[in-house]
Amino acid sequence: AMKDDLCLVVIPYYGAGAQGHELELAITGWFSHFCHSNYKIVLVGEGLPHQRYGDSENVILIERQRVESKPGSYRQHLDYVACFMDVYQRYGQQTRGFIFTADDCYAVNDFDLADVQVLKAHAPEFTGDPVSANGWKRDMAKTRVLLDRESMPCVNFTTHLPQWYDWDKLMMIYALYDMRQESYVFQNIYFNQFCSRRIPEMLGGQDRYRLGVWSKDDMLKVPDALKSKIWITNSVAGWCRELEEILERHYEDCML
Repeated sequence: AMKDDLCLVVIPYYGAGAQGHELELAITGWFSHFCHSNYKIVLVGEGLPHQRYGDSENVILIERQRVESKPGSYRQHLDYVACFMDVYQRYGQQTRGFIFTADDCYAVNDFDLADVQVLKAHAPEFTGDPVSANGWKRDMAKTRVLLDRESMPCVNFTTHLPQWYDWDKLMMIYALYDMRQESYVFQNIYFNQFCSRRIPEMLGGQDRYRLGVWSKDDMLKVPDALKSKIWITNSVAGWCRELEEILERHYEDCML
């Protein structure tokens, strides 16, 4: 069999924003359940755990300062663009694309690259709120305006799951919409632009991909998700020590 092409799993990271051991658990999830023979995890951002992963041959650390905040922009989205461009400059020639994933997304069952590449959506459309105090919601509104102006669909692709991106296509939209200067929800521009004729799988409870722990109430669904879902993911509001303990036990069992 041909050796699998190198697959980069890119996790943008900001150490000061961490709530618990999410990053370690997320990385353990990849090592325990990703069935691809040749991949590297790339941590890119500020405040990386050098002591833990500095000597690991499977984890690449790219320490870089967070971008400056800009009035009217959501800092995290500008930082994503800077982080991905940094990775692209180093590895864009060696790889056709990469997997973007978050530090609070945990694989709990085996999966492969094809599972990541299935087109998944969070909702059939989105709006956002241009006057919200929340930068994310303002960027959703700004992104919606752009998609409407370009006559593109407005499917919400912010699934909080690993997603595959083609380098050339991503760099094209960065340049086209000046995304180093203007913050947008890049997932919703990328997939609505390049996958407009594909029908995404809507995530909504019955799918095999995701349990979202968006609040403490969702903790009741975790035991079942360990058997029936590929990924468990959490929001800031959903994170709790109990979830961390369940995941730690799960990964210990995998390692035995």
